[in-house]
Amino acid sequence: MNRRIVLVAAIAVLVGMAGCADKRPASAATESTPAMSAPGAVTAIPDEKIGLAAARLGELPKLAMTPTLPAEPGEAPTQAPAYVGSPPVVPHGVDDFTPITRDDNMCLVCHLIEEKIEGEATPVPATHFEDLRNAPGVQGDEVAGARWACLACHVAPTDASPLVRNDF
Repeated sequence: MNRRIVLVAAIAVLVGMAGCADKRPASAATESTPAMSAPGAVTAIPDEKIGLAAARLGELPKLAMTPTLPAEPGEAPTQAPAYVGSPPVVPHGVDDFTPITRDDNMCLVCHLIEEKIEGEATPVPATHFEDLRNAPGVQGDEVAGARWACLACHVAPTDASPLVRNDF
């Protein structure tokens, strides 16, 4: 009895899958689904078909950056985190320290220190020396992986209004 139920269910699934097959002409299917072309063939996707903007990548307007508050390091008090476990907000402007690259990271000039001294920079935490992808749990001698891109997680203070309400 159970084998018969399994067989009937398998047939029903196969019939359902056949009913969901793409019924468009082959030319229409390949236009919208380039991955379905010949094996190994690479089909270019136009810029205006990628992302949410209906324009070519080079034609998009440049966004105005919100300037950070001009406080010098050590002048402003630290801010409460945006939410529990969030990276700390940088308590000073960063406009003079950007762009941050692997070879030129002005953050590390002050923050690559051993211990916190009252009134001085906060040290880079030990977690930033752990390569979570290649060697989790192992503390290295240098800031690991993508951790050198400080502004990917830490934001600088601005006087910009929040884009969405936060009832935290």
